[in-house]
Amino acid sequence: MKISAIIPAFNEEKTIAGLVSVLKQSALFDEVIVVSDGSIDHTVSLARRAGAKVVVLPENLGKGEALSVGVTATQSPLLLFIDADLSGVNKNHLLQLLTPLLNNEADMVIGIQPKWEEMYDLNHDIPVLSGQRALRREIFEQVPEKLRKGYQIEEAMNYYCKMNNQTVKLVTLEGVVHLQKLNKMKFWPGISGYLKMSWQVAKIYVLVRAKRVFSSLI
Repeated sequence: MKISAIIPAFNEEKTIAGLVSVLKQSALFDEVIVVSDGSIDHTVSLARRAGAKVVVLPENLGKGEALSVGVTATQSPLLLFIDADLSGVNKNHLLQLLTPLLNNEADMVIGIQPKWEEMYDLNHDIPVLSGQRALRREIFEQVPEKLRKGYQIEEAMNYYCKMNNQTVKLVTLEGVVHLQKLNKMKFWPGISGYLKMSWQVAKIYVLVRAKRVFSSLI
């Protein structure tokens, strides 16, 4: 089966080239797609130079919208979503995400950082909000379009899988590091980004727990 890696990216010039290079050199993917979500830095040129297929959005639409564009740009039945602001990613991490999917052990595989492992083990109601996901294409496509918005897309996919008996597996990605927003942006834009993300996540969490979405699928 063909596998495409999709990277939503908004001003990620510090990490994008390294990440694309790792994905390309792994030889695990038929294509690596970077969706530049309104970037105004060197994200586009660096991603292209590293070998990615780049889709350029003229303005910042949001993470979910960028992923939708990336999915539309490929026909692959298997997808890897991965955040652009990562360092420390290697081929073993990619195999951790892909192998359960390829072996039909899971329909979606989510990569988490070691510090979250115990928390998720103790409380299964905590939303798993990680951008590192290997999944079957139909999972993303079956999420209602109105929920493929911003950061709420991750909890929306979680809930779709839960309500449709799709198997989800968590894997711990040792050594993978996120570049924090406050290290990428000036102070107030960074704070604004955190607040926006928190609001979107809280909103979708309340909605799905109240069972006011996916009513036709429940």
